Amino acid sequence: MSANQQSWATANNVTTHPTYTVTRTIDGKNPTTVYTGGQTTTTDSYSSTVTGSIPSSFSAGADSAGNIQSDGSVWTWGTGQSGSLGVATDYAPNPVKVTIPGGRSAVELTYSFDAATVLAADGTVWFWGGMRQNSDCSGTMSNVNTPTQVQTPAGKTIVSVSPSDRCAILQLASDGTLWTTPFRGSPTQVVLPGNRRVTQLTKGAMVLASDGTVWAWDSNSTGQTGNGSTSGYYSSNSPVQAILPAGTYATRVASYGANAAFLLNNNTIWTVGTNNVGQLGAGLSNTGSYGYSQQFKVPSDKTWVDVRVGSANIAALASDGSIYIAGQGNTGVLGNGSQSSTNVPVAAKNPGSVQFKSFDLGDSSVYAADQNSNYFGWGINVNSNSQALFGNNNNPSGAIYYYPYLAATNQQYTKGKAPQFCFNGGAANSAGYCLPPGNVSYQVSYTYGPWSAASQSVSSLASVTQTGSAVIGGPGGSNLCLTIQGNGAAQGTAVVLAACDSSSVGQKWTTWSDGSFRANGKCLDMKGDTPGTVVQRWDCNGLSYQWWVPRDDGSMYNPSSGLCLADPSGTAATGVQQQIAKCDGSASQKWKIS
Repeated sequence: MSANQQSWATANNVTTHPTYTVTRTIDGKNPTTVYTGGQTTTTDSYSSTVTGSIPSSFSAGADSAGNIQSDGSVWTWGTGQSGSLGVATDYAPNPVKVTIPGGRSAVELTYSFDAATVLAADGTVWFWGGMRQNSDCSGTMSNVNTPTQVQTPAGKTIVSVSPSDRCAILQLASDGTLWTTPFRGSPTQVVLPGNRRVTQLTKGAMVLASDGTVWAWDSNSTGQTGNGSTSGYYSSNSPVQAILPAGTYATRVASYGANAAFLLNNNTIWTVGTNNVGQLGAGLSNTGSYGYSQQFKVPSDKTWVDVRVGSANIAALASDGSIYIAGQGNTGVLGNGSQSSTNVPVAAKNPGSVQFKSFDLGDSSVYAADQNSNYFGWGINVNSNSQALFGNNNNPSGAIYYYPYLAATNQQYTKGKAPQFCFNGGAANSAGYCLPPGNVSYQVSYTYGPWSAASQSVSSLASVTQTGSAVIGGPGGSNLCLTIQGNGAAQGTAVVLAACDSSSVGQKWTTWSDGSFRANGKCLDMKGDTPGTVVQRWDCNGLSYQWWVPRDDGSMYNPSSGLCLADPSGTAATGVQQQIAKCDGSASQKWKIS
């Protein structure tokens, strides 16, 4: 309720809204002004959650791959060089189960080269495979062949992880902060310019920010950072921004080794890095490196949903289930039977009625899940040691699959749930809003300036004298009287119509020199000064809301509002609280004072 509608305000002729200030504090600190103005309601709008990319439930590395099943278990297959299978074996022609200590279930698995990271459901992070000892990719390679826990930043909830070209373990927190952790080291925050928040990691040292900008660091020898240069090294202390076409922003990014790819909001795809086998897909000669984005020439009549980067190929997935790939051909990665490299994207063959829903590129292989959650693979299936890599213990007549082939038998694709980010450090609620990180309290404050009564001159209440007594009958020709409801003595008791009763104290009105009508020790009062405002019993205060003038036409007129006492029912019904209305001379406004 507005302050000027409250009873103390009507009693003092307050007719204008004050200016309110609403202040929010969290845990009693950092007062913040939420609203200043005259409205009677305001909303403190919590920020909406930001939805990130769906975490990888399967991933491909150099000569190994793996996935997460619906029960949260992790399975890997292929060659376990550098410990990349996560088990105490160096070869698995069929999927083998990786045991995360404590019986933990997994929600995300990411390979990069021969390194793998897992995010467990309890927020812990695990690593196995080969990893450089320093986050700048220097130092010797250290290998672990079973899951080893990675230190997470204190007080943060991790929602995504990546091995980042096996140079460091990237960790993305639910508040959008980004952390890098060297092998067996402590996490250090990577701060993007403008304190931007991150929503997606890649297999390399490149991330997508919530505003659609792309940021990268590490080696730039082939232009893979996308900042226009093809040389230099950028530290994680000073990430550089990838240059995208004017007026666009990225919705999905991919980075691995010497290349990167960007899916933009205008449904185009752009690539950077080396083009030695045409993997940029821009129709360029198969030479050189490009630090400026080149357009990946996929059909414009399709809707593109994802991009991936391999060691010598770049690929994109469309909403219709087709996958287009550019780059090296003699490894079978193109998936269309061709053995020749191509500098424009070509469509991989979809077996039968298969529609691919998700995919990933390894070094020389592709894995894709179809609409029935089955895995298909193509590319190099047998390595130099005559070991089959696709997890189906199958070595057909050729060591290379040039078309998609059923892979990783007895494994089913399980789609993950996209993480929700709350950049204020709080938690998301069920409605998709970010709660403040602490106990929230609000204070509403306002200050009234001085006010004055209407033009009636009243020297003091003590000088007011009684001028007579009256019974107010009506309205019209009814046999009812104006009365205080139930003869009530409470402040604000309604004034209504009732059967006339000479013994009722609520009907015994007296007239006074200040223009007031009084009964049972209080005055006939208006609760406001606009049409439809009710009348009530109130402390006598000598102000204009209690000033009534009986007129020759039978009306009870209030000079300060220019309105008349009226029966809102129009039928003189008992018990109806009376109001003030525009004076119209109708029967409902005709009173008989005797």
